[in-house]
Amino acid sequence: MAGYGGLEVADDASLKVPGVPRGERTLMPVSISVSDPMTLILLLSSPEDYVFHMAALALGAYAELAAENRKFVVTHGGLAPTVARLKATLALPAEAQMAAVLQSASFLLCVTARDGSARRAMVKLDVVEPLATLLKADDIATLENATLALTALSRDYATAAAIVSVGGIPALLNLAQLPDQELAYYATVALGNCAAEYNSRRAIMSVGGIPILLSLLASETPNLRLAAARAIARLTKEFSNRVALRTADGLPLVLQFLGDPSLSFLAPYLAATMAACLEEQGTLEAHAELGYVQVLLTVLATSTAAGTLAQASLALARVCNHEPARSVVLHHDAFGSVVVNLLNESTDTTVLAHLAQLILNCATTSANCTLLRELGAIPGLVALLRHFNPVVHATALAAIAAFALHYENRSALRHADGLQALVAILDGGRQEPSVIRNAADALTSMCQEHESRSILQALKIMPILLASLKAAAEDAELVAALTRAIAGMAHEETARDELTTLSGVDLLVPLLSSESAPVRRDAAWAISVCCAQEMFAQQVCNRGGIDQLQNLIHGQGSDRERAHDTLAQLLKKNFSAKYALTSKLGWEDVIPAGFYDMGRSRRFQPLAELRETKLNSKREVLLVNPLKDKVLGELITRAIALVEEVPERTDRIAALAAMVADAMGGPKDWLSYNEFGEYEYELSALKVACKSNVIPLGAVTKGVFYHRALLFKILADNAKISATLERGEYTRAWNVVRVRSKPRIVDLTFDVGALYVVGTEKAERYAKI
Repeated sequence: MAGYGGLEVADDASLKVPGVPRGERTLMPVSISVSDPMTLILLLSSPEDYVFHMAALALGAYAELAAENRKFVVTHGGLAPTVARLKATLALPAEAQMAAVLQSASFLLCVTARDGSARRAMVKLDVVEPLATLLKADDIATLENATLALTALSRDYATAAAIVSVGGIPALLNLAQLPDQELAYYATVALGNCAAEYNSRRAIMSVGGIPILLSLLASETPNLRLAAARAIARLTKEFSNRVALRTADGLPLVLQFLGDPSLSFLAPYLAATMAACLEEQGTLEAHAELGYVQVLLTVLATSTAAGTLAQASLALARVCNHEPARSVVLHHDAFGSVVVNLLNESTDTTVLAHLAQLILNCATTSANCTLLRELGAIPGLVALLRHFNPVVHATALAAIAAFALHYENRSALRHADGLQALVAILDGGRQEPSVIRNAADALTSMCQEHESRSILQALKIMPILLASLKAAAEDAELVAALTRAIAGMAHEETARDELTTLSGVDLLVPLLSSESAPVRRDAAWAISVCCAQEMFAQQVCNRGGIDQLQNLIHGQGSDRERAHDTLAQLLKKNFSAKYALTSKLGWEDVIPAGFYDMGRSRRFQPLAELRETKLNSKREVLLVNPLKDKVLGELITRAIALVEEVPERTDRIAALAAMVADAMGGPKDWLSYNEFGEYEYELSALKVACKSNVIPLGAVTKGVFYHRALLFKILADNAKISATLERGEYTRAWNVVRVRSKPRIVDLTFDVGALYVVGTEKAERYAKI
């Protein structure tokens, strides 16, 4: 038996080859007294046809006895003189050809052709053409020998192509239609062998082979029917042959015999024919007229042969690629009891792979997935995730990824231990990228529920995802899928903490500059989710994440909107960056310790980078650090005390304004403010004293608008006064508070403590003039 497309098929090596000529032969009996095979081989070179004839028959009988005898004939040069004599005889005029030579030569060749080394040697000796010529011989024994020899030789692709090139296909088709059923059988087997080769398949169709083979399929001889079914199954690997079979009305016949329990020996090939034909749109669309869904389900329900089950399940899987037929399959009364039960019970690898594909093809909508879940498909699919065969578990995984898209199925996947199976795949190593990608996609969907995220977190999924991401650097689709899974898990607080601890930011931030738009978009999403963890957000800023997000926002890619949303999330956690980039902190933005004002900038720089910058003439960076800045710490303490000391909100605002003005050089008038240049000297001196462009805010004693506004915002935050911090052009900055439901600017420089309703002339003058 030999494997064919998941089937066990009849191997022509086991075909019956007669050991002696049949009764129709009219040759003289062999009376040669020599029995030594080497001597017989030498006699093949005799110029006497009769000597050759007797030696060839005797050597053929010797070769027929055992495989080692056939090898002896081949290795000791028995083929070359035989083929040479055959060619020489055929080159003679028909009336001069000795029939006995043709018969005995073909007999020796058909016997030795059982051996693989003999077939290879024969091909090198160009034996195909003379054997094909003998297919037109009048002598039945010669005809049978030549057919058997070509049947054996046609196993090889190259020989099959040679048979086509010498015109052997029409001759084999003629032989297949002879009343002699045994000869027709051998010719049909040869045609089936040739049909494994592309050009041969087309050649068989072009000379009308398909109607002939269909007629043989209805033969009364079981072996001939089997050979015809095998040939048709191989022919339908070719698209044009599938169309030709349908055009010749062959499909009703195939389905009729496939559904006949008494012809179960044909079922593997007939099911394979249907599976092939169902790749063709015309066949798919004819499901109502042909009724093949019922036939295929019946075969799956009644057959026990793995080959038949494999091909029938493949055929149904292809049916489910076509929507009208898919609905017929899914809603058939027998679908659940047949397909799902077989999925849970079969142990055959090919059957399981095709059933998983069938379910994957059906899982196209939420309704279909619900129906499959209710039929019990999910536990079987999850079990296949642990199957040793990569095709089986990869197909099952793709189906599970489709199921996980829908809320109702995710609970069933959890209860079937689907999460554990997915983690095992990701943690298993050496998986195909498509497998890891499907596992990551399934996890992304599963992570929509807290229950799933909790289970996955307990299974230590985050380090596994990060390791997979690191290993997948060159595969953009895989990187995007893993990044989405990380984003899904990051909705869990403990997962974000773990991601931060594991320096996941070092993997995610560089992805923002990927050449792949999906990778950039998914990396931005993951970072956006993770920014709920403040330390992670700071790490992103420190590693240049803001720059990269700004580059995406200013670009023309499809990831601009996602980058914009991510930057907004990031700025919620980093007020230093928010103020630098937007020039405003809102009512609810409470300035934390560690905040720094680097001035208006298109590029936000981490504090460490600013500290390392050499002293320059640019604007100083103001650092808010009450723990180390004693002056600022004391001011904050005083501001906190005002909450109880000055309960009236308006008075408290005025007290804070006075405190700021006192700390920053006192009030100024409009005329003299432009001459208030001594602050520049002080700031330069502070930078020199600190040996850095970064200076503590509390060290500033001669402050202008932006110094005063920053200090007021800090003190207001601590004194329970909601205030904004807004920056204008040049050195202008101001604070807005709400008094009697109206937003008002607080004067910190001129009429200290005065409140100007936003939009009035005084307010505009303070902020802009």
